Amino acid sequence: MASLTLPGLLHQQAQKLGSKPFLQAFREGKGMVLTLSFSEFAMRVETGARELVDAGIKIGSTVGVLARPTVQCFTYTYSVIFAGAVAVNLNWRQPIDVLLQAAQLGRCERLICSVAYETEGRAVAS
Repeated sequence: MASLTLPGLLHQQAQKLGSKPFLQAFREGKGMVLTLSFSEFAMRVETGARELVDAGIKIGSTVGVLARPTVQCFTYTYSVIFAGAVAVNLNWRQPIDVLLQAAQLGRCERLICSVAYETEGRAVAS
């Protein structure tokens, strides 16, 4: 069996499993709030990767990702990987000084963060 990259594997599974559920999001007290199929998730990731490349992310770049473990975070992370860059997941529970150290140790050249962490993102990016 030939080895596949993560993008290759997701593409293969999207072709094979199409509309079957890939990722489901739950919210406490509300239950399941979102289900994405293999095809839907792959499309979001491929779109995100194109946007990252258009924004200047290059193959081999190191990109910090600051977001809670949500559909948005998984989309960000996979999009970075699909763009050929390295995703460094920053722990959203850490104080700003620890986030800054993690970004420096991870040699993050760029940062993607959810709007919920804009203040932390600005501090890390400075």
